Amino acid sequence: PDMDGETRLHRHGAWALVGLLAFAVFGGGLLAPWVFNGLLRLGRAVRAFDSLREIEFESVVSRCVLVLLIAGIVPAARFAGFRRFRDLGFGPGYGRAFWRGFALGFGSLLAVVLAGWALGAYVPNVEPRMTQPGRLLLMLVGACTVGVIEEMIFRGFIHRVFAATWRAGVAVAVSSVFFSAVHFAKPEPDIGVVHGRWDSGLSMIRHMFNTEHQTYHYFPYAATLMVMGLVLALRFQRGGWKLGHVSGLHAGWVLVMLAWGYCFDRAKDDAVWLYGLSDVVAKSPAALALALAFLVWEIVVRLRSARPRA
Repeated sequence: PDMDGETRLHRHGAWALVGLLAFAVFGGGLLAPWVFNGLLRLGRAVRAFDSLREIEFESVVSRCVLVLLIAGIVPAARFAGFRRFRDLGFGPGYGRAFWRGFALGFGSLLAVVLAGWALGAYVPNVEPRMTQPGRLLLMLVGACTVGVIEEMIFRGFIHRVFAATWRAGVAVAVSSVFFSAVHFAKPEPDIGVVHGRWDSGLSMIRHMFNTEHQTYHYFPYAATLMVMGLVLALRFQRGGWKLGHVSGLHAGWVLVMLAWGYCFDRAKDDAVWLYGLSDVVAKSPAALALALAFLVWEIVVRLRSARPRA
């Protein structure tokens, strides 16, 4: 945004962010029962959609919140002071930067999991769905979509709001903690919902951060997400508020996690100190070490750029 946009972002950004989150959470909670009941009826009426009868209400709530979050990002950004859609971090050179970041993210995390395979931490177990035609392409599209959308929301909008409100270091830290915490916002009620009432979705809000099922391997997962958030935020700032590289980096990491989870299982007795006990590589100390390596690099580059030249 221009100078007037920056002033408006400073004054109205926090209100836009609060309004966006309230719209997504409460709107999604009110919308979810109608969507859930409709999907159940469709599953009972049409044999081809029979699998919809097994859908979980909390999954519908999460997706409704996500859909409204995406739908509300543009009007919220305009209220905050962004004049154009490209002000969220899109613009010329986005595609080239995206694929450079994608190659870096994909290659770095692939090296980590291949090292785990060599150490005996993982054993091959390819699921039948991976043999379906076009499955890998579908996963690539999904990973790229996640990278673009999450970076638009967390860095392009939320981080910019924080940066307009606080100092750069505080904004990076707060946005990274927020990025990590949101990944644990998955409602898990004690009793499932079989028929949605008008307030069934709203009742899920108090179960949004249910931590009773979480075990010790969630600590490196939360730490990894936070450090990755720091890396992405610092790189976003260093790149002049451009999303291309960070979106690609994010998407590359996501694709490795998706594909690896469908092709390999955790061997429980080997390299536990480095790869933990979970099948999800993001919950391992090895993934945290990779994220820390990226963070050290960002700090070194920042210090070098700040050093006066002779």
